[in-house]
Amino acid sequence: MANNEAALYDYAKAEADDRQALFILTKWYGDEHPDTATAMTHLASVLGLEGKDDEAYTVAEKALVIEKRIYGSEDTLLAQTMVVLGRVEVKRHAYAKARETFYRSPTHIRVTFRTYELSGGDCQGCSWRCLYP
Repeated sequence: MANNEAALYDYAKAEADDRQALFILTKWYGDEHPDTATAMTHLASVLGLEGKDDEAYTVAEKALVIEKRIYGSEDTLLAQTMVVLGRVEVKRHAYAKARETFYRSPTHIRVTFRTYELSGGDCQGCSWRCLYP
């Protein structure tokens, strides 16, 4: 539900709902559960959309650590979290790190994911072009 609200640009409500979901899932299942990691990824995504990049990155990194312990480092279920990390890296203009994140993702996200695409160098001399800054 919270991610649908983010699509409608009610980020504050989406963030509150995602935080509540994460709190409940953590109480029910603990920190090392797949649903808890998914809730963390959803929260990180909304935080990134709000421009809270530092917190988004921290939350997504924690989710990725949990997911790797549960699924291993090659499972496609890690892709969504890696995309959140990559999007924050692009927003920080850490393009080499973003490219590495996208390329080491299990599904090898190469060119486009909603807001960014590899192009010929439109963004301050780099090879990433921000489609929706």
